[in-house]
Amino acid sequence: MGDNGLDIDEYLIENNIPIIWAPVDYFERGSYIPICDEFPNGAIIVRLGMSSHETRYTKIHETTHISEGAQILELNFSSKHSKNEFIANSAIIREEVPRFIEENENCLEYATAARLCERLSLDYDTYYDIAKEEIEDYVGKNYGVYPHFRLWGW
Repeated sequence: MGDNGLDIDEYLIENNIPIIWAPVDYFERGSYIPICDEFPNGAIIVRLGMSSHETRYTKIHETTHISEGAQILELNFSSKHSKNEFIANSAIIREEVPRFIEENENCLEYATAARLCERLSLDYDTYYDIAKEEIEDYVGKNYGVYPHFRLWGW
């Protein structure tokens, strides 16, 4: 996962993280089972009936909970949950930026942080700066231009 590397499904297979498919009326898009005796690498629960994009985001989100969980054990439950959600949603932003830029014809006039937050159904006030930074980093790294200019010309 990350840096346009491993696909989420490949990551789950290679890391022996099972997907438990929940019925359409499951109360959340997904959830995760932390590392435990029954699931030594954790497991993710994904609700059936979502679009392919929502399913992919949910897989990334829940898998990030498992991979980041060990780093936030010292926090109390409420703080741990908030930080865990933030980390997982940040991972979704990072994973989605390349596709988002491409789908917007490499034009930053259209590929804005606000639109990315809206597309991912993420709170604007919480995630705008992260989305903006991820877009700018990706554009700078892959196109070598200042992010406030169009990618295909000045």
